[in-house]
This record gives sequence, structure tokens and C-alpha cells, in this order.
Amino acid sequence: MCIRDRAMFSIICKVEQVEEKDNRIIEAEAENLDELMIAWLQELIAVVDTDELFLSRFKIQEISDTHVKATVFGEPITPAKGETVVKSVTYYKFRLEKRKDGYVTTVSLDI
Repeated sequence: MCIRDRAMFSIICKVEQVEEKDNRIIEAEAENLDELMIAWLQELIAVVDTDELFLSRFKIQEISDTHVKATVFGEPITPAKGETVVKSVTYYKFRLEKRKDGYVTTVSLDI
């Protein structure tokens, strides 16, 4: 999931400039893998909104079709590193495809 998470944060902030000054353990649960992807991305958006952190690295500790637990790394929000406010992830044109080397997903963001 790391690449997708970083892709979303490249919209939220200047992710390549975000330092690993702080970290949090984040968990998400859902009924199936599709819902888990949406729940995971929503949890990351919540970190931005509630903890006021921009994130740049995501270390998955546990993952299954219904649960993910990870340590996320970033730094407090600063206007200079901000880009676009993302309100939520939607199911519009959602797609999650399993490949030999992992998963590829398409999600739409409500901005």
C-alpha cells in the first residue's frame, strides 16, 4: 500500500519535502479488501485533519483482507508544504486489481 498512500499525499502536500519528525500507529478494519483500501485511506486523511500531520512514509506491520496496521511517519502541517485539501476518498470509478507483484488501485478523492 505504500506507493498508493504516497500518491495521495503528493496531492495533499509536497510529500518529497516532508520529514519523518513524528510517527503514529494507524489501524483500519473493513468487511473486505475493497472496503479496507477505502478505510485505510480515510484513516490517513483523518491523521491530516485531527493530528495536523503531513505524512511521507508508511510501514505496514500487519495486513490481511480485513485489517491493516502500520506506522506512519511525517511532520506537523506547514502552509509552505501544503498543496490541496482532500476531504475524503470516494467509490467513484474505484478499482482494486491484484497483480503478480501486488495490487493496483484507482480511487477518486473529494477535494
